[in-house]
Amino acid sequence: MRVPHGERDPRPSDELGSGRSAQRYDRRMADSDEPSRDTDVPPPPKLPDVESPPPEEVLDEVPPKEELVERARPAEEIIEEQPSVEELLDRDR
Repeated sequence: MRVPHGERDPRPSDELGSGRSAQRYDRRMADSDEPSRDTDVPPPPKLPDVESPPPEEVLDEVPPKEELVERARPAEEIIEEQPSVEELLDRDR
């Protein structure tokens, strides 16, 4: 059923087949000061503090793009080195 621009559809929203609930969102729910977390769920664990090298130091160890391209091997070569499905299945027996 088409509704002219600016007019409301007289059918309830649950008859539209949209799968939406007829209930409206209550903005007060989002503004609540109460925590939304279930009280039976423990808080997430605190991650340990770890020492990390500066990013520049880590990036200095990365080879240049040209060197990586030179060392790259064709995909066919790598695939040929992989065991076949039959070999993999035969290993378990």
